Amino acid sequence: MNPVELDGLKNAHIRDAAAVVQYIAWLDKQMPDIYGAPGHFSEAKGMCKKECS
Repeated sequence: MNPVELDGLKNAHIRDAAAVVQYIAWLDKQMPDIYGAPGHFSEAKGMCKKECS
């Protein structure tokens, strides 16, 4: 592979990773509505809708 191809591959991986993170965050927000269970990421510090312990 040449440097241009390597840069393209690196950029594709970055875009793919960002898309996966966006999907996981969206899915986490759907958890209470779909399953009645709290989302994992939404309970992270500073992201609670009400006071966290």
